[in-house]
Amino acid sequence: MVESSAKVARNVHAEAIAPGLASREWSVASERRRRSHAYLLLAGSGEVRLHDGTLAAAAPCAVWLPHGSALSVRLAAGASGFMLAADDDLLTQACESSAEGLALASLSRRVVSVGPEKVAPFVDELAASFAAVVREARQPQPGSRAMIVAHLGLLLLQSWRLSGAPRPTVNGGPERSPTVERFCELVELHFAEHWPVSRYVAALGMTEDRLHSVCSKETGRGPLALIHARVIKEARLRLERSAAPIEKIAARLGFADPGYFNRFFKKQIGMSPGAYRRNALDQRLSEGDTFAAWP
Repeated sequence: MVESSAKVARNVHAEAIAPGLASREWSVASERRRRSHAYLLLAGSGEVRLHDGTLAAAAPCAVWLPHGSALSVRLAAGASGFMLAADDDLLTQACESSAEGLALASLSRRVVSVGPEKVAPFVDELAASFAAVVREARQPQPGSRAMIVAHLGLLLLQSWRLSGAPRPTVNGGPERSPTVERFCELVELHFAEHWPVSRYVAALGMTEDRLHSVCSKETGRGPLALIHARVIKEARLRLERSAAPIEKIAARLGFADPGYFNRFFKKQIGMSPGAYRRNALDQRLSEGDTFAAWP
């Protein structure tokens, strides 16, 4: 059965950007849906307004903006390229369908900007995937969602490669067993949903005792401690890099009650989120850190 345009549009928006006589600006902070954005600039220049600075872009370049990371995107007159916005369900599916799912999930949660030197040799491949998503979103056919997921996965893989292909681990150290790797991948995909350990166990098809034994042996921590560590890692990053109110950061991390987030963070770190942010800012200022050095 042909997927309806409305159904596909609920999950993804994509369009080709033709050169314009005037500059254009898109607000991404006001979107109601949890969508991440990707831009491929083929000609011209632009800039991205983040919560704590501005990211300049000059063609050819590719930019990935996870949900909640940016305020707006502005393209100068004459700029052209592609843009797409994909919701969390599509991103999760694109990551889970790849052998590099853990790495892609990690990449999809941070701002990525790849400049002309690295993008130029692959610009045709990137443009082809963007164009395919535009086509499938506008004229859905049988399997359009699968096609979109496949090309979204290709875009994430290419961005991962071009940004240096960092392989995330829970806490560094030697390679993990397949069981722990898969558990870490699931944590990366679902930590903000606050899955209980029992749900991870069900997804892995093993007992809770077995998962605890394997995780403890290889990492020195049990499954719940690893899940909490990933939540705290994301919380610290957002507190350090974003000027968003703590209540919004808590909500983006899946905490319905900001008070509970405060208690959880203080228990793990030893200070409140507000105190942690102030300390991080003081340290950056004392070290002469500027936005130019970010990320």
